[in-house]
Amino acid sequence: MRSEDCVSCLRSAFLCLFFECIIEVMIVSHKHRFIYVKAHKVAGTSVEHALSQHLADGDLLALVPPYNPDVDELEYEWPKMKGYQALSQHSFAHVVRETAGEEVWEDYLKVVSVRNPWDALVSFFFWWRDVEKNRKMPQVFDGFIHWHLGSPHPPTNLPHWLLDGQLYADYYIRFENLDEDCRKLFERFGLPYEGLPRLKTKARVANPLHYSNFYDEETKEWVGRKYAKIIKHFGYKFERKKGRVGDG
Repeated sequence: MRSEDCVSCLRSAFLCLFFECIIEVMIVSHKHRFIYVKAHKVAGTSVEHALSQHLADGDLLALVPPYNPDVDELEYEWPKMKGYQALSQHSFAHVVRETAGEEVWEDYLKVVSVRNPWDALVSFFFWWRDVEKNRKMPQVFDGFIHWHLGSPHPPTNLPHWLLDGQLYADYYIRFENLDEDCRKLFERFGLPYEGLPRLKTKARVANPLHYSNFYDEETKEWVGRKYAKIIKHFGYKFERKKGRVGDG
């Protein structure tokens, strides 16, 4: 192994330990010729579970957390790993490209889940504070946003959504259009679609306010600048609402 690879592995291991192993996972299917890069808090576990039912021997599937009644609405069994090549949890886009290889990366359909960044960060916050019990981060939302934007290595979806500073995926599953986008993806592969299981959905049961209730003008603008490329590409807007919403 090259020295720079060793440094990269050590850095990834350190970050995984520091953030309590919250880096997400991914799929590479040689059978259906697609790569799924899983970001944080985009219903990725539900999408990944549905896709994983159709994997073949030799496909790549990262290990995932088991069913947890505290956060999962439905009980589930993960596909047995026999015949699959298990992956580590270092699934930033550039690592996925290195793992899959340049030829596979270029030839396969690259699929990524996305979500309005203002909404996703609220979901991030409650997951890490109330589910992961991460005490290394601020325990109030304003402080979390300051920490998230000011830390040199914040846990963020940008390394999943961007590669070399650019959007790279061939197909996007939008959280806001989750069922329809998944249905179209399954149809593209000629696979039956039976809907998605509701997994990892209970993080905000105690506080299901619309995301806009957690921002002031300053934090709203900060997030808007940091995620400007995603917001512009998908046409996301910051909407003020006082109602209660579900979470994913």
